[in-house]
Amino acid sequence: TSPTIYVVDLSANPDSIRISNNGGATWATRIAPANDIDTFVVVDRDTVYATDGANFYKSTNQCWTWEPAVAWNTRGSAADKVTADGTIFVSGTGVRKSSNGGASWSTVGYYGHPGNASLVLPDANYADNGIVYIADTTTSAVSRLDVAANTWRAMGNTATGANGSIGLTQVNGLLYNVTSHDLQRN
Repeated sequence: TSPTIYVVDLSANPDSIRISNNGGATWATRIAPANDIDTFVVVDRDTVYATDGANFYKSTNQCWTWEPAVAWNTRGSAADKVTADGTIFVSGTGVRKSSNGGASWSTVGYYGHPGNASLVLPDANYADNGIVYIADTTTSAVSRLDVAANTWRAMGNTATGANGSIGLTQVNGLLYNVTSHDLQRN
């Protein structure tokens, strides 16, 4: 079968979402749940999550309808990730977590969070170890959170000042932090 493809068009007013269920041969247009969508994550063919900074939105029918917005205090959302067990992490000036599809949220990492907007990445073995990483989008500093201990710890990479992180990924157990000027590996 052909893959389902989603494209968010931020130039439209209001924001729109283009969807193809046949690998891009034809497209349908849906209205986004809000203007200025910050993040958009495809969970499966039908389920997507979106944020506009102050609200979290969920659709389970390819964006035909959206569940009521769930508000939170994490303004300036930088990224969101969904783990294999369905846990959702959203980051901005703090990190929020939902274990019930976005119906409710809790703040994680109360102690030692660097405070700047950050990219979030659950460890590849998150279900077993409860580890989450963040990379600061201003300084590129990387921190690690043990969710059970609720404490952030610096990973020891050299912060590059104005060259903030633009990507954070994990491959074969190695963590890679992409900044605007270099690539760092743990």
